[in-house]
Amino acid sequence: MELTFNEKTNTRSLLSSWKSGSDPSLGRFTAGINHRKLTEIFIWDGDHPYWRSGPWDGHVFIGVRSMYYFAPVDKFHFENDKEGTFSLSFSFVNERITQHYILTHDGVVLQKDWNDDKGDWTVLWQSLESETECVCDMYGKCGEFGSCNSHNSPICSCLRGFEPSNIEEWSAGNWSSGCVRRTTLQCGTIRGVEDGFLRFRNMKVPDNAEWLLSDDEQNCKRLCLKNCLCSSYAYRLGFGCMIWNGSLIDIQDFSPVGVDLFIRLARSELGDQFSVSDSFSCSSCVYVISDFGTARIFESNQDQGDTQSVVGTYGYMSPEYAMEGRFSEKSDVFSFGVLLLEIVSGRRNNSFTDEDTWSLLSHAWKLWNEDDILSLIDPTISGSTFQLEILKCIQVGLLSVQEFPEDRPSIAMVVSMIESEVIELPRPTQPGFTLRRIVSLNEAQRNGRECFSVNGVSISCIGGR
Repeated sequence: MELTFNEKTNTRSLLSSWKSGSDPSLGRFTAGINHRKLTEIFIWDGDHPYWRSGPWDGHVFIGVRSMYYFAPVDKFHFENDKEGTFSLSFSFVNERITQHYILTHDGVVLQKDWNDDKGDWTVLWQSLESETECVCDMYGKCGEFGSCNSHNSPICSCLRGFEPSNIEEWSAGNWSSGCVRRTTLQCGTIRGVEDGFLRFRNMKVPDNAEWLLSDDEQNCKRLCLKNCLCSSYAYRLGFGCMIWNGSLIDIQDFSPVGVDLFIRLARSELGDQFSVSDSFSCSSCVYVISDFGTARIFESNQDQGDTQSVVGTYGYMSPEYAMEGRFSEKSDVFSFGVLLLEIVSGRRNNSFTDEDTWSLLSHAWKLWNEDDILSLIDPTISGSTFQLEILKCIQVGLLSVQEFPEDRPSIAMVVSMIESEVIELPRPTQPGFTLRRIVSLNEAQRNGRECFSVNGVSISCIGGR
């Protein structure tokens, strides 16, 4: 399938929906490329935006939550010809599997593949990803300067420094009018005081982002600050600087994934704002594990299953899934453990760099053995008042990333360990994807055992345990 957009003529090829499930005439919804400033995929309800993917960063669409957990199964190809036509095409990795994209009559893009065993199509991915999240996935649910979180009640809230533009509508659950600033930005320095920025972690970035060339986050901040129209910025490693001018629309809390968004506020709104958080709760992460579901993707109703199509993001996949294609509930527990350690440390497993260790997991394990685990904690959440809570979060994270599935807790046990006030946690053993002490190659060969090395990630010998 190929989608195109011509900047000169403002024309595009679109994926169109049926009028209903049984009526193939043209329906209300269309899907296609929006390439105004950054490349995104949009679904429109008539002329109005209904859903968007967020910008393409060269690897994923950063407004699609599942892409942070699982790398795209398809290969995305982008081309821009001399005539001003920008095209996005999809090619399927496994050409032996019959796959296609459709836009349903109610505005949902589905990626389907043919299941020979069932003799029917199986949904591999959909734009409205889950029943709990889909209400916030709809475009602009909370209006301008409003943020949506489907796990909160009500789901919409004004960003800090903003207030509802219509209190009566907001109180009645109509958030479309959005929010307005409490204090006007001053733009520039007056008596040594200038506007500042407040960080909102793990967000789906707003619509209408503009990309700027920038070497680092601080330069991105300076570019925004010197532009009086700039209301927000974000910096994504490997992609660069994004800024937003004017109003912000279609913001969503993507915890624990997403992008850190910096909102410009008057200095008086920041008050005595420090970078260190004044609260931390490991239990706030519990709902995240319900979004996982490796086993559900492959529709196995057994305790574990096997697949020949390993899809996902290395660094989050469990060892048995990445190397052998075996998946179970414990695969999701492993991914959750990685995310817990990322949240506590403020560092990404996939982009972790350190002189002595080569991954966040091995670094955490090294500090644990050295009784220096406090060094792992992100300074922005460090604090003596909730240090025990953070340490519990780290220990649960390490228990969740044990190398062998049988050594990891179940999802129910993870929830129990996190939510219980008093519980004695077992001590973790060495995590998966760390450098393990193994029998030397010569000794293994003398014992008649064959050794394997997979992608230089870990080395193991087949033998009885």
